[in-house]
Amino acid sequence: MKVFRLPRRISIRTLLCVVLISSLPLALIGNRLNAHRTQLSIVDSMQSSDANAHASYHFGDAWYLQLYGNHSSDSLEKLDAFPNLVKLRAPCPSLSNEDVAIISEYRSIQMLDLRDASIDDACIADLANLDRLVILWINNTEISDAGAERLAKMLPNCDIRNSSGPGPW
Repeated sequence: MKVFRLPRRISIRTLLCVVLISSLPLALIGNRLNAHRTQLSIVDSMQSSDANAHASYHFGDAWYLQLYGNHSSDSLEKLDAFPNLVKLRAPCPSLSNEDVAIISEYRSIQMLDLRDASIDDACIADLANLDRLVILWINNTEISDAGAERLAKMLPNCDIRNSSGPGPW
């Protein structure tokens, strides 16, 4: 029976190929972990004495972000770090129509909670830009019933909740 033996010499090209092939997955994992760490530090920077933020990461790069308290437009502009933001829960009384215009730039949002926000019918066009929206909570806002109906026509696949009831997710 013949015994298999490794060659005594390995070429530099073979060694280089083995090193490159084995290091590529490690580099990708390191890059992903670094991006994740950066996103979590941004969430920490959103914390203050009168504002709170919490983020959770889910498989497939999907992010769920919750903002509580008095968040400014500066906080919302930090959402750029979350390109795959799926759920945004922001029941903040300090949220305005201008803030909704910033939020509407994140088209990956599927669930949006704007309860108690200081918004009115002027932000309907911005909300209509969120074409992936599945559920929208606009309870306790200044959006009129007519405005909610108009928004429902613009977003036919979205369940718009404009009356008091159980909270989101």
